[in-house]
Amino acid sequence: MTRSSTRQLFAVIVLLSYFIDEVRPGAAIEAISQPFLGLNWDVLITNWQPPQWICNVAYYTLPELCISANATSKFYGSPRDKAKQWVAENCAASGFVSPDQLAQLEILAEFYYSTGNNDRWGPLKNLQWMTDCDPCGNFWERVLCHGTRKNITQIFLPDIWPPLQGPLPVSFANLTELEFLFLHNNAFEGEVPDEWGRLFNLNVAYLHGNRLNGTVPESVCALRDGNLQELSADCEGGSSGVSCDSDCCTACLDEHIAPFFLIGGDAGPVGLGSP
Repeated sequence: MTRSSTRQLFAVIVLLSYFIDEVRPGAAIEAISQPFLGLNWDVLITNWQPPQWICNVAYYTLPELCISANATSKFYGSPRDKAKQWVAENCAASGFVSPDQLAQLEILAEFYYSTGNNDRWGPLKNLQWMTDCDPCGNFWERVLCHGTRKNITQIFLPDIWPPLQGPLPVSFANLTELEFLFLHNNAFEGEVPDEWGRLFNLNVAYLHGNRLNGTVPESVCALRDGNLQELSADCEGGSSGVSCDSDCCTACLDEHIAPFFLIGGDAGPVGLGSP
């Protein structure tokens, strides 16, 4: 039995034991009967808040449990709600953070909560995200900024483990000074946001090695007429099936790419070598 299947089996055993003992008789049996040997989350979660230890056990194996639409507490709110609340409680009242910085913080915090992180652990928690109110300072790894206004210009998050998951963040479109975006070799799903067409300063974007689909929007392809020099996606024999022609994507692949330039700090070398 693989490590992944062992984790899943352990999580299921713990969850079903809890439901049988604590929630209501027959809930576990009802939940796995439709479909057979699957989990019916509507049955399990309706009008119920999972305790923290349950989410800790099932965090990577059964993420649906703690992001249920029925969850309403602070811990289980939507990523955007959690981001707004975190910024309000930790940074907005200090008086030392500008409105522009607060806006950037909220974007990064929403991304943090939507990519497989929670208040206790996760891939970005390991990189010291959410450590303080200055992502341009010394703590937030893989983020670089420029200028006295501390505009975010580079986000370097390839090959993260556990992999970053969820949709590509639409709100990144509001990081208008962003020049380099590296999200390759993770587990992002869905389509490239049309809103990213507002990233007029974007120079390099690596999106390959994920689970993306659909067509790269015309608004993003139009950036190739400006500053966007490199755009990669899994559009040629890859597993994601992104539609992106050669006038738009400069690299169509489904593999790791060797870096060739530095962005400094803990992020290390990044860039696009020869595919």
